[in-house]
Amino acid sequence: MQPQVLVLDELSSQLDLRSRRYLIGLLQTFSLTQLIATHDLDLAW
Repeated sequence: MQPQVLVLDELSSQLDLRSRRYLIGLLQTFSLTQLIATHDLDLAW
């Protein structure tokens, strides 16, 4: 699959700090539009 848009809702909830950092790094490697709903300010930034 080669989606053009990735929609994610509260994807970092219940993750520990190490997993959250890994997730943020992984999302930065995607070259597609990302729509993310979150209360995690580090992830939003």
